Amino acid sequence: MRVIYLIFSLIITATLTHAQDLPVPTGLKAEVIKDEESGERAIHLTWDKAQSQYENLGYNLLVKFPNGKSLYLYQKAGVIYDTQYDYVFYDSYAAKYEFALMSIVNFPSVKRSAQSETIEVIVPSRILPNIQVKSVEAKDHELSLAWDYEDILDVEGFRIYANDKLVSTLKGNDKRTWSKNFEESGKYLLEIEAFTTSGVTKKISEKICKD
Repeated sequence: MRVIYLIFSLIITATLTHAQDLPVPTGLKAEVIKDEESGERAIHLTWDKAQSQYENLGYNLLVKFPNGKSLYLYQKAGVIYDTQYDYVFYDSYAAKYEFALMSIVNFPSVKRSAQSETIEVIVPSRILPNIQVKSVEAKDHELSLAWDYEDILDVEGFRIYANDKLVSTLKGNDKRTWSKNFEESGKYLLEIEAFTTSGVTKKISEKICKD
């Protein structure tokens, strides 16, 4: 009985040890893709196939959502037995996600590996919000503008147009003021245009006239 018990204990211990030593997933990468027919956008995740003695080895996906505080197990994905997954998102404005993986086996009991390295993905804006003009001033030959705008992650800067011609490009998401000297007197139609790193743009809805 002692011999049988010892063998049984060794088998159980060995099984638990191997289960706890599941390989940590590696090589996690991401790219944003778009279905040209439906317009649906997704984050295409890929990773390396883990080497393991378990034939039923799968993966759990962990996601940190925009404005989230930590990674959560993404239940909708279930157990992934492939080395890729398309995470569909519906954000109109740029948003930041974080992803990680864990290896998992479901038999004879559920065991998971340690978490993989986390990757960060910023999805680009599909549209941009309106620009709210705060003030328009003319002093001598100087024209100046001030405006409010939401903090959008992928906004690269603003362009200023006078009479439909580009006169200034302001690089930086924090720019909210502009001024420039114009030697010629007359009427100027001014426009502000926000632009993103991926080429999405938004102008104010009305032109501004100033003599």
